[in-house]
Amino acid sequence: MREQFEVFFQNYQQPALLVTLAGEILAINPSARKYFAGVEDEELVVELRDLLKNINQDLLNKKNVSVKKAFLSYYGELKFTLMNFDSQESQQLALLIFEPKKTPSKTWLIDQITLDKGIQALVHELKAPLVSIFGFTSALQEDYAKSLDQQALEYLESVIRGAKRLDEKLAGLAELTQITNRAKRREVVQFKEILQEAWLELKPMLEKRKAEITTLTEFPMVFCNRSLMVKVLVSLISNAVKFTPSNQNPSIKIGCRTKLNFYEFWVQDQGIGVSPEIQKKVFEPFYRVKELHKVEGVGLGLTLVQRIIEAHDGKVWLDSQLGKGSCFYFSLPV
Repeated sequence: MREQFEVFFQNYQQPALLVTLAGEILAINPSARKYFAGVEDEELVVELRDLLKNINQDLLNKKNVSVKKAFLSYYGELKFTLMNFDSQESQQLALLIFEPKKTPSKTWLIDQITLDKGIQALVHELKAPLVSIFGFTSALQEDYAKSLDQQALEYLESVIRGAKRLDEKLAGLAELTQITNRAKRREVVQFKEILQEAWLELKPMLEKRKAEITTLTEFPMVFCNRSLMVKVLVSLISNAVKFTPSNQNPSIKIGCRTKLNFYEFWVQDQGIGVSPEIQKKVFEPFYRVKELHKVEGVGLGLTLVQRIIEAHDGKVWLDSQLGKGSCFYFSLPV
């Protein structure tokens, strides 16, 4: 039977994998190798283990289980079939067949991994000329400063500031492309510990502005990537400080409530608020609220927050009124 299966497996037109119920990959057919080109085996293993953790018992009971979901950002249906080649075999095996979702003709579907790789390539290409700009402007400053008048030196400083700004934006984009993979490495964490880490990171800013943070509720254990979730809180709390007028001490309230199968967290401030027409725009890459044009940042903070939360199967949204503060909400599965 195993020999017959191997012939079928290698020639099957759909992407297929032979796996153990613990998530170990024993074989990958040529169609899967081609379809998931560029995806590391370890990425497949991480995704499989998460899946099998949820469907293991169903698979043992029913022998066959189908799951419709995004698998490493490839959309389609996953069909698991319990295999039994030898009754003496100690570990149970499963055949996984992936049936990609068919897209309408003349419609392009760009998955997140492909998009991330394109952005990574673009960042890499832009880095080289940027290094040249830094090199030549530094040489001009060091070797020709005495030959240039004051206006020329100011122009040179403007070029350097612009190059540094571009470098920061490229670094932010590179960080954005890593979130999908980083979010797969999760652990069970007490959310209060995440909050404490964020507070320590922001301590100088909070003390300088004499900011007051109040926690309104108890916090649950969450299954997440710890460092990414710290980044979410750092971004939301620092925004709450920045959006509070400089003549006012920031007051920030943080809480959580349980709703059906997810936790709803919120970070509330009493700052300048955001008008309804631009509330969705604040999550767009490089969007800058005009009132904060003098505040440091590259305009990717809330984009990173949204990407992190969505990579954890949650959502993020904003409730705000001009002059009455803002409240950022985000959800995480229970």
